[in-house]
Amino acid sequence: ELLYAVEENNVECCRALIDHGADVNASGRYGMTALIYAVERNNVECCRALIDHGADVNVIDGNGKTALLYAVEENNVECCRALIDHGADVNASGRYGMTALIYAVERNNVECCRALIDHGTDVNARDDGWKTALMYAVEKNNVECCRALIDHGADVNASGDDEKTPLMYTVERNSVECCRALIDHGADVNASDDDGKSALMYAVENIDDVECCRALIDHGADVNASGGYGMTALMYAVEKNNVECCRALIDHGADVNASGRYGMTALIYAVKRNNVECCRALIDHGADVNASDHDGKSAVIYAVENIDNVECCRALIDHGADVNVIDGYRKTALIYAVEKNNVECCRAMIDHGADVNASDDDGKSALIYAVEENNVECWRALIDHGADVNVRNDVRKTALIYAVEKNNVECCRALIDHGADVNASDKNEKTTLMYA
Repeated sequence: ELLYAVEENNVECCRALIDHGADVNASGRYGMTALIYAVERNNVECCRALIDHGADVNVIDGNGKTALLYAVEENNVECCRALIDHGADVNASGRYGMTALIYAVERNNVECCRALIDHGTDVNARDDGWKTALMYAVEKNNVECCRALIDHGADVNASGDDEKTPLMYTVERNSVECCRALIDHGADVNASDDDGKSALMYAVENIDDVECCRALIDHGADVNASGGYGMTALMYAVEKNNVECCRALIDHGADVNASGRYGMTALIYAVKRNNVECCRALIDHGADVNASDHDGKSAVIYAVENIDNVECCRALIDHGADVNVIDGYRKTALIYAVEKNNVECCRAMIDHGADVNASDDDGKSALIYAVEENNVECWRALIDHGADVNVRNDVRKTALIYAVEKNNVECCRALIDHGADVNASDKNEKTTLMYA
């Protein structure tokens, strides 16, 4: 009956039952006692009555939780204070090793948090994931709890099982106030997690996190540190199109020519993401426009592969990018442009001296690619600029053979009009007419 009375917040019945000898520590389903029911439902009067009559404030239910854990979880401040005042263990932990303090900061229960701290709770206790209350506070952008924890000795450099520090959590969430508080109290701005990522790298990944980025840089964050796969903060910034952070890093000495995974530079990342502003900023600050990755692909090759990336392509060409660069497959930027039917880049490359007759490992020239894919404007531009209409690939097929094979009448006529050999045959002596 006592459990039902408490569950229904029936204070008079609760007092009457207690006065007549009801067991204040009896438990019901899941091992929950009357006191646990009372705090879970914020029944303050019942809670006080039970405590006054000897209810065990530290009993643990079937969920592994004490009354205090329920109180802070529900932001039940009065019950929380009453339990603490009557000896509740402020360091008891429940499931996953979460203490009352961790529950409090996770739910932004500031008053409960302060009450627990004032009564000596361990501010550096960790849950089963090795996370501290401070990590939860900054992760939730809980500024008041963050400051209270720091003021009472929380370790600002504690790291979890993934080696992430509170500073990393706070910049990841763009919690500027928490970030400044941590830095002001000695947080290591150059610590790195299991993936080798620093707080600065997390900051630049968030396009709204410019203030945190600047604060970290101003307090000595290494702008050239590299993390997993050799990625620097600058690479993360341009990959996320974070222009302001990109400029801030460059202004503070970030190496614009550092190479990371697969030999890719920040400029290559910028071009791959069609990040025009970052691309221009990098070029203006000395980025090598001809640097290539492990596949031999330079920024201009990546630019022409994206049909929407004309501005980056032009910026690179205007600043001296080699239009005849060859990658590991012996393909030129012009071949990639034609293959992707990137007409504007194709014309730009030709206008700036791209070799219209260069061929890849298979002996295929840009013209052969153009007619094979029926990229009309590209093959017209190539023919108009002197592409060899009789060039053969490794199987001795000409552009005209590909044109008739694809039943590309318009291209076939254009090639013939410009001198294509109508009697050319492939390596099997199959002539153009036979293909037709």
